[in-house]
Amino acid sequence: MHIVFAPDSYGGFLSSAAACERVESELASHGLFISPHPMSDGGEGLLETLVAHSTVELHGCEVMGPMEPVFASIGRKDGCWWIEAAEAIGLQHVHGPRTPLQATSAGLGELLRTANTRGAGPIIVGLGGSATVDGGL
Repeated sequence: MHIVFAPDSYGGFLSSAAACERVESELASHGLFISPHPMSDGGEGLLETLVAHSTVELHGCEVMGPMEPVFASIGRKDGCWWIEAAEAIGLQHVHGPRTPLQATSAGLGELLRTANTRGAGPIIVGLGGSATVDGGL
């Protein structure tokens, strides 16, 4: 039997790559072997999933998070920029009560600017997992 395991992340609890590692390890201990393939719906874990499947050049920078500055990364693969909005403005950056009306998406704009200044090429943006509701204002 051939088992393909292709999970998304588990909502800030477990990344898709970590889920693959756990399931693969547990099943192997019972003599079952799988083909793990971490996946992403475009939210948190998009860059991690891309890195799990191919070679990606990561570029990090400090940007404005939903409430305070954070360190975020963008990826470059085959001349294309990959930006995960949650890297800058994701729910994981909110410590304490969630106040989406006070949160900002400015950090996503900063990631877009970083990609633009570091090299030409198309940009793909994964928009899930945001802690903001400002519609990009």
